[in-house]
Amino acid sequence: MIDFIATGLLVGGLLGARFTVGALIPAAALILGVAALAWAGPAGAAHWSVFHVLALVVFLQIGYVCGAGLRLFMAPLRMPRHSKALRTTR
Repeated sequence: MIDFIATGLLVGGLLGARFTVGALIPAAALILGVAALAWAGPAGAAHWSVFHVLALVVFLQIGYVCGAGLRLFMAPLRMPRHSKALRTTR
């Protein structure tokens, strides 16, 4: 169960730091698709239950919120980029 939680937090945090909330939809669909393929295989191939996959999707969203919050709070700490177009010559 810990590996599902850690994976959800890590992937969600990476998605939250780089993409908008729309990236959660394909990520959750990919998770559910992989789980469906694993359950369609031979008996005993999937060692997890529906609750494990549900925990992965929930922690994916929690990780996204944490990653987006990190991006929000880290943005003021970034150094401004100096552009040649903004400089004035006097």
